[in-house]
Amino acid sequence: MGLTAVAVAGYFIYDRFFALGSTNAVLSATPVVVRAPIDGQLTLDLIAPGTLLDAKAPIGKLANTRLDNSRVNELTAQVSAAEQEVDLIRRRITNAEHEAVEALSQATIFQKARVEQIGSRLDESEARIRNAQARLREAEGIQGRNEQLLRSGVATVAAVEQARRGLEVARGELDVAIRQRQGIRTELDAASQGIFTGETGTNRSASQQQYDRLRQQQRELSALFLDRQARLDALREQLMQERLQIARRVSADLEVLVRSRLIRVHAQSGEFVRQGQEIATLIDCTRPLVVAEVSDRIFRSLSMGMQGSFTPVGGGQTYQGTIVELQTPLTSQPGQSGSYRAIMQINDPALVQSCDTGRTGRVSF
Repeated sequence: MGLTAVAVAGYFIYDRFFALGSTNAVLSATPVVVRAPIDGQLTLDLIAPGTLLDAKAPIGKLANTRLDNSRVNELTAQVSAAEQEVDLIRRRITNAEHEAVEALSQATIFQKARVEQIGSRLDESEARIRNAQARLREAEGIQGRNEQLLRSGVATVAAVEQARRGLEVARGELDVAIRQRQGIRTELDAASQGIFTGETGTNRSASQQQYDRLRQQQRELSALFLDRQARLDALREQLMQERLQIARRVSADLEVLVRSRLIRVHAQSGEFVRQGQEIATLIDCTRPLVVAEVSDRIFRSLSMGMQGSFTPVGGGQTYQGTIVELQTPLTSQPGQSGSYRAIMQINDPALVQSCDTGRTGRVSF
């Protein structure tokens, strides 16, 4: 009898002053709040609180019938107008290309005719030079004969002076004909390059000028086309992004991310909820926790990562876990009494499947 009393007293002393444990422990899990991802009218599935839900299980839907899509309508109108403008510029470029081809053809025909015309004038100039050379030779012969006759006393001085003037005129005519030929050759070379000279100046033909204007118009239209096409691409990108945003905000499916148990519902079917508003509260069955209240002496002996075990009241399987959080009275959750708490995460696949929470028991470290 005495030994029994000593043993009981020893166990009491060991449990009171040396053992690390707590009889005030509750098996729980991490709470999860499902919030509305968008504004919309809520439709909830008929799920009773306490129901165990698998990962990706649906719990309801949101449909936003009040969504403002005026920006999409505005962008659609802008895209349509930009497409019409780009199409118009494209047609103008095509028309300018056709007109430029026609103008170039006319310019080529005009250039060919002008070159042939100038070539004919060059042939006439060559003939005038040959005639002037013949008259010069004739004048030189007359001058020579009159000078011989003057030395013989047959011709008069007046006849010799007249022959000399005729020689000077013939030389001048040949010089003028040669300069005219040079000018015609220069004009022919310029005409071969599409440049036509005249008494009033040097210029290109009207068809060539039209071709130049059309080519310049093509370059300006091409630059305008690239600018409008870039603007159209930007508007299309904005419209696509806006439609994606609308698609994300027009409806949403509500589902649980992991295996969970429904605790309570904060909104009702048919209610219009705002983004971020709480819809339901669940507990995460994949992260079972044990919350144990401990004394100050035991709390000072605990540390993060320390191993422990939880035994439910009434017996049953003992679960092993690891301390993941230590709470002092200053760091306790709002609404909880000011006591020391050790939170231990349980690593047991069977407990994840059963999601058996709310049981009380004893924790030993």
